[in-house]
Amino acid sequence: MRINFVQEIIDRLRHKIPSLKTLVKKKYGYMTVNASSINTLILGSSHLACGFRAGEGEFNFASPSQDLYYAYNLYKKYNTEFVKDIILSFSVFTPGHILIRTKMSKYCILYKLLFDIDYQDKEIAQKQGLYKLEKSYRKEIERYINKEKPVFENYCGNMSEYPEDEFNRKKIKEQALKHYKNNQRKNNQIDFLVKLIDETSINNQNLYIVIPPAEDEYRSYLPESRELFSKLYKVCEGYKNVKILNFYNSKEFKHSDFCDGHHLKLQGAEKLTQLIWEKRGRGVND
Repeated sequence: MRINFVQEIIDRLRHKIPSLKTLVKKKYGYMTVNASSINTLILGSSHLACGFRAGEGEFNFASPSQDLYYAYNLYKKYNTEFVKDIILSFSVFTPGHILIRTKMSKYCILYKLLFDIDYQDKEIAQKQGLYKLEKSYRKEIERYINKEKPVFENYCGNMSEYPEDEFNRKKIKEQALKHYKNNQRKNNQIDFLVKLIDETSINNQNLYIVIPPAEDEYRSYLPESRELFSKLYKVCEGYKNVKILNFYNSKEFKHSDFCDGHHLKLQGAEKLTQLIWEKRGRGVND
């Protein structure tokens, strides 16, 4: 606990708040576009934040550690009559991942200040001191905008810089097993996916749920795809507007397409984007 507190102080002194720049640009970048021109919203975690390259008529709201609660609420906030397609990532960890209960809970402050999405669990927010940090986070947002003067115009949410390759076998194994632990949680987080499915169905929208590809090393520590994503397939049964695009075991992706065990780099993202477009065009439910 003390280590986390000290790191928080260091980050604030260095004006370094993880995901601040990313989420600020997504918030204000969207405000520069004509909402009627956006027909596709991309939602979900870093697997689509770095794995999908939004183009004309699309906006990528996916961001690191985004859970189903925030994906659903971003849909509620930015859905319009002009939106026809929703693209959502669904990873190994997605079924039980609750952002506010993780070490990255401070990201929730940014969602509240930037997107007016309240904390999923106010009691946990109180215990973790998130309310007390709101004032300093608001100042850091203003400081970043005023000092750095980021360019928001023509920004459609895409990642501008990709991390360097980091293939550490020990770390990949730890991440895979940690993700599997979330996969097995029974905390009803998937209820937000059910809400998204229901509302997109009512609104006559297509919901494309993308299971992103994973590198061989990462997959070697986990059960087969049919077990990992059984909950997803079950809740999607009977919905004609939902298409699951499963790239988890896809042979289209090589080791060189990844920057670690489960994130794509630019060339992999371009490949995944093209494959999603092709399957959307054919209406494939794989």
